[in-house]
Amino acid sequence: MSSSPTLCGNVGPVWASLVEGILGSTRVLEFYGVPALLNQAGIFDIQVDGVEGFSWSYGGIYEVNVNGGGLVSEVPLEPSRDVPISVSVLNVRDVVSGLVEFTGSSGQPGLFNPLGWRPLAPLILEGDTGLAGCVKLGDVTASPAGLEPLHGKHVVSCSRPPPAPYRLEVKLGVFKFHIEADVVKLGSVTLARGGGFTLAWTPGAVTMRSDGYMEITLEHPYRDYSVSLMHVLSFYRFKGSGLFRGVSAVVEGPRGSLAISSPEVFEITAQRGSLVLRFKGELSLTPGGYVEASRLLLERSIRWDSSDVPSNPLGHVRSYRVQPVLVGFKGGVARFDVSNPTMADGVFEVKTYYPLMEARFSTMDGWVEARALRDSITIPAPRGYCGSAEVRIGRVPHRF
Repeated sequence: MSSSPTLCGNVGPVWASLVEGILGSTRVLEFYGVPALLNQAGIFDIQVDGVEGFSWSYGGIYEVNVNGGGLVSEVPLEPSRDVPISVSVLNVRDVVSGLVEFTGSSGQPGLFNPLGWRPLAPLILEGDTGLAGCVKLGDVTASPAGLEPLHGKHVVSCSRPPPAPYRLEVKLGVFKFHIEADVVKLGSVTLARGGGFTLAWTPGAVTMRSDGYMEITLEHPYRDYSVSLMHVLSFYRFKGSGLFRGVSAVVEGPRGSLAISSPEVFEITAQRGSLVLRFKGELSLTPGGYVEASRLLLERSIRWDSSDVPSNPLGHVRSYRVQPVLVGFKGGVARFDVSNPTMADGVFEVKTYYPLMEARFSTMDGWVEARALRDSITIPAPRGYCGSAEVRIGRVPHRF
């Protein structure tokens, strides 16, 4: 196993790059949750020009002394409505190749899920294949994403129903929008293509892809509502209207909320009764809160390429509020990036179908061994956590 703990960042938001660029200036104080990242990087004291000393706290767990420390503050400056975070993309092929070598088994081309949950939003794929129930229009397909964690499924040829021009109304809880496009539908999957954009819709979630910048207007019933914007390993809740820029957000009112995420910075112009989204690349939406928003962001940070998937799965993951992602597998060691920006403590469980030899996870104090019970481990991940978990397994699978 690796000799030293590392922060997360192999997939999803690269928090360290954002904070490193502004550390020492007052701008760092505009980003909620920074103490969590600094503490996990081994930093407990910082100097910031032009401010008096204080103790910067977050989540009741993390604290940084600014200019020697002093009175406690969690929000030293009004948090920024513009979070210019970069996002790392994980190519699933890089993970699957190690699994195939380890298990010695591969089958037909398929899709593999490295996430610690079943994906929430549909996939937009290139080519003629997808998971069962997929539909094709032109040179793209819309596929359901019904993949269990750490499992793969073989791809199939997608159906090609004839398209029809249509004014499509997309409903996501109490939020809705309309688009003009050519539309095909098969079972629970709808695929729409218009001028420079593609939309995939399955019950409860949408993924959109735009070649350039695109704007959509979502209607909602709210006079009063909040916009929670993802900050550093956290979300900060703003009341009222205005312009927001980031990679993940939750719009919430008394009748339900909407989670919005994209690996490229998008804009929300929030006003009474409507939202205007301006984005490029891929963006997903689903009714939900912080858990759903942070998971959508990681889903869109995966390059879902078809490759030969192992016929024998490695194991399974169950996660509560935590976002574990399998980012590497080599020499019998499964390595997970683990983050928890959901504003509440959580845990996740890894169960292997092979003998579990050793497991550990990173903390502010170094690696901590995790006790295995019947080839499963449960790992805590408090709010603001950003680290790694490693699991070493034996080569002989269990026989059931």
